[in-house]
Amino acid sequence: MVFQDTEFSKNIFDIFKFSALTSFKTNNPTFDMIISTLITGLVSLLMMQFHKLYDFFSYDLVFQFKNYFRYCITIEGKITFRSSSWNVGSRGLWSKTFDAIWDHINNETNYEGINRLKEIENSFYTYPEYDDVSDMVDKRTIYIIDNPNCSVAINNEKTIFASVKIKDNSDDSDKMIEMCGKVETIKIEVYSYKKNISEIKEYLEIITKNYLDKIKKKRENKIFTYTLKKFNEEGECIWHEKPFRSTRKFENLYFDEKKRFN
Repeated sequence: MVFQDTEFSKNIFDIFKFSALTSFKTNNPTFDMIISTLITGLVSLLMMQFHKLYDFFSYDLVFQFKNYFRYCITIEGKITFRSSSWNVGSRGLWSKTFDAIWDHINNETNYEGINRLKEIENSFYTYPEYDDVSDMVDKRTIYIIDNPNCSVAINNEKTIFASVKIKDNSDDSDKMIEMCGKVETIKIEVYSYKKNISEIKEYLEIITKNYLDKIKKKRENKIFTYTLKKFNEEGECIWHEKPFRSTRKFENLYFDEKKRFN
């Protein structure tokens, strides 16, 4: 809460300053101005300190008190944005559990308790890898919670919750940002007041397994082609995967001894 920045508090303070300047009267105008200015400055300082104390006791203290009684696992992902005169791109770095949590929230929670979403690009996939438009959209975009004060229950018993914190590196120096690019860190805090760490971890493993099984099922009965993309720093091959699609059928293929395969 930033109470001191609200329009209401500003109006109240402006009224007080006007009253102090007009009500404090002596026979010396210079003395009146000095005293009125000192009074308004002192009150302004006291109000700022009051707001800091109010924010601490109304949010930070309560938040720390609640955190003391909860078990929490943090899943972290990062997105790096880089641009140059000839290229603009982004790169995501996160685990399958990160993907699985968002898939679960988007498909199993009905967005209960969520009032804001943010679309981010899953840059593990590039457009040429998928010829079908629905495949591209499904692979490239993820909807995440865009409200740090929002928590959503992710199990049916409503005993395990997830909240999200998003932070960028705008506080870094310009030189560091130029070298590393803009980095956005997304932290998913999966927590519970009734389940312990082992139980939360086990539930996350179930969500991740269900997510991987769903991907595996989508790939069943599909053929893929692979071409060598590059070698990484460890010398391992990075392969480019693309679903195999063709307009050709066995009926319009012609080759010697085709009848042997009928």
